[in-house]
Amino acid sequence: MAITGTDAPLVGIDLRPANQKLYGLSEASTMYVVDPLNGAAARIKKLSSEFRGGMASGFDFNPQSDKLRLVAVTGQNLRVTADVGAVGIDGPLSYAASDVHSGRRPAVSAAGYTNSVPRARTTILYVIDYQRDVLLQQDPPNDGVLTTIGKLGVDCDAAIGFDIATDASGTDHAFMVCKAELYRLDIKTGAAQPLGKIGGSASDYVSLAVLSES
Repeated sequence: MAITGTDAPLVGIDLRPANQKLYGLSEASTMYVVDPLNGAAARIKKLSSEFRGGMASGFDFNPQSDKLRLVAVTGQNLRVTADVGAVGIDGPLSYAASDVHSGRRPAVSAAGYTNSVPRARTTILYVIDYQRDVLLQQDPPNDGVLTTIGKLGVDCDAAIGFDIATDASGTDHAFMVCKAELYRLDIKTGAAQPLGKIGGSASDYVSLAVLSES
């Protein structure tokens, strides 16, 4: 399905837990609400500060604060009030001093929060470094501090789709699209389990959103 009505290609999508609507961000830093049934995008607002992540970026709603988290291979780490486009500029992404990758520049191109339900009491932010093919925890999210969880076990490009869905029992299910193949991720170890090819080319998938059944 083609996305229509945007000023530039979308670089990220996510289902906002607070209202169960699908949001997207264009390469021109404009926020949209997208109709998942027909792909029509309704403009909300241009971000108050430019996001320079392009297709190598992560886009996910914090279910606890209802803020949108934007992270990028450029090191950007932004916190967005989606309805008005107001941007909070947080600490740049960097590996923790105690991490095995300490001192190296992270290449984060995907992000997902756990406990993705309305008014979540707790949540954890996970991101993916595509150059090292590892799953990381970003904690504190506003400081941009990264700690390695484990290797994915697959070689991914910068274009990665990643999302974490939470079922009715409170169990988190993490999924990743890498080179046009769908994987289930173990967020405790980082290991990726292949589920099958989904068609298209590797560059077609720059983001992923798991929609609710309703």
